[in-house]
Amino acid sequence: MRQCTLMIGLTITLTTGCGPSIDAEKAEAALRAAFTEQNPAGRTGLELRGKAVWLETDAFDAACIESKNLAFNDDSRDRPAGSGPRISPTYEAQRFLTAATETGYCLLLGSDPSFKVEEVGMGGDFLRIHTVLGFSAPSPWGECLSKTVTHPMIEVGVDDAGEPTWEADLALGSSACPLPMPGGEDRTPARGASAWPTERPRQAPTRGDVAKLMTAFDDALYAGDLKAALDLTACTNLVEAEQKVGACSVGELIAVGPALHGEPRTRDGTPWLEYVIRDASKIGKIQADRKDRTLFHVEMTHKRTGKKRSFSVQWARSAWRLVGIVQAQTEGLTPIRYVTDLIRPAKNDIFTRRLAGEQIDADGNSTIPEHLQEEE
Repeated sequence: MRQCTLMIGLTITLTTGCGPSIDAEKAEAALRAAFTEQNPAGRTGLELRGKAVWLETDAFDAACIESKNLAFNDDSRDRPAGSGPRISPTYEAQRFLTAATETGYCLLLGSDPSFKVEEVGMGGDFLRIHTVLGFSAPSPWGECLSKTVTHPMIEVGVDDAGEPTWEADLALGSSACPLPMPGGEDRTPARGASAWPTERPRQAPTRGDVAKLMTAFDDALYAGDLKAALDLTACTNLVEAEQKVGACSVGELIAVGPALHGEPRTRDGTPWLEYVIRDASKIGKIQADRKDRTLFHVEMTHKRTGKKRSFSVQWARSAWRLVGIVQAQTEGLTPIRYVTDLIRPAKNDIFTRRLAGEQIDADGNSTIPEHLQEEE
């Protein structure tokens, strides 16, 4: 079959040997219009399917995401039957997960999708239009989309009315994800949140104050407003090497779910109260910290085991906020934890030492490699 190569932007009528008459400019304009409709301006998200360590997607170049330290690729021999390629985001890159769906998490690809035609050729009764899709402002993940996604060759024919027609899907993102995608991916502390609070409250929090804070935070998680939930948090990130106070993103909340709205939905992560209680009225005594006058600890009794646990509230940025701590990187997504038991002197002491930079883990054990300890 004879191939005809067309210059982009030319309107031509093909001769019999090159198939039916197709207007290249009209075909390109139709593709561009469809791309714009399917990819509105703004922040675009892609759904990673799953809620466990491994998340399903075939959208990325495997070598690229590993070289950029965005994710680990699974071994195809370990996949469940019927499962496609899977990745596990690194702690560093999970911050770009800014929304949850019923079946997975939404990853920020970038802002303002872009469309470009590179070459137009002819094959049989179709125009073969080689395109380049991308973003004006890609995230690191958007820079690693596979060429099957970013460089599709689209076969365009004509229908009975002479209008361009094709079967390819031009959407870069997922319809399951919010449009535009929520923000909150930066781990840069909010204004006034980069230092440990020192402003003392006028009085201790009442049970009403704590219940109101718990409800507002839980409602934000239930609504999927992770930025609002993060704003209600006095967060300390002990995983970060330098800046710890306030260095949290919504990615650390993506796998944290509400606790006061009844049974969890499929989209919800582990309840932030970790199944200890499910009703704000069930909190116990509120106890001032032994040393820090901004900090108060709220007792709870586990409804099943009867074990005493606690979460904490802090007067930070002129309001009561829940104390959340990123304690350690986990195998899957690394969460902020709220049931921190800082009411216990030993736990509180370990937290204080880690915040001051001492290289120990959540149990107080040294994280310095053994051979380096011997050198000291």
